[in-house]
Amino acid sequence: MSYFAQKKAFNYDDIPAGYYFHVLENGSPIRKFWHREKFTSVIHHLAPNGKLLDVGCGPGAFLFMAKQAFPNLDCVGVDISAPQIDFANSQVGDTKNLTFRVEDSEHLPYEDHSFDFVTTIEVIEHLHPYDAMKIAAEVRRVLKPEGKWVVTTPNYKSLWPLIEVALNALSPVKYEEQHISKFVPNSLVKFVEAAGFEVVEQRSIFFVAPFCAVISKRFSRWLLKLERKLRLPSSLLVMCCRPMTR
Repeated sequence: MSYFAQKKAFNYDDIPAGYYFHVLENGSPIRKFWHREKFTSVIHHLAPNGKLLDVGCGPGAFLFMAKQAFPNLDCVGVDISAPQIDFANSQVGDTKNLTFRVEDSEHLPYEDHSFDFVTTIEVIEHLHPYDAMKIAAEVRRVLKPEGKWVVTTPNYKSLWPLIEVALNALSPVKYEEQHISKFVPNSLVKFVEAAGFEVVEQRSIFFVAPFCAVISKRFSRWLLKLERKLRLPSSLLVMCCRPMTR
């Protein structure tokens, strides 16, 4: 089974091409705030220069924001969905040093230690643990010894399960068949350590801040900062880690 496979319980080509890019640009205030602040939290761990690989890039929304923040960053996005990659290439990929490609093999087509950063943004929860570990092994192989892997995944020890129920009821894209592996802070730490990484920083974001965006985006940002200081059990885990030294 490919490391991107998930027992074929869900066909990712059923998601409309560009869906999450359109959410980022034109979604409801809550969803726009959620995705933009999530991506900002990941970009916080990057640097203005170097090579970045985004595994499970979808329509390229994250790399679109990453290039806005760091125009000199050399970015590559890979995903299993050809329609999403076609959208990314047509709408996002005309930027310098930004490429997208369909990839569904057991090994990423890149040399060892060829990237400074690898990101997997809401990817591992879609995978059987065996396949998630294979992704982690490939990330470790292509990442430079001093490089960073940034992982995000829903926190099932938070309000996220209730949010997921609401999304399943209201959103055209459902999650009950997509989310196979359900992480909490401790299990995410154990997962990355088993894959040969050490944690540099872990935080959770989004307690109630996104839901205030319908009132005021400025207030939501202030509330998000307060939630981080209070270390509330928030809905999305954001972890930065690096390869363990032997």
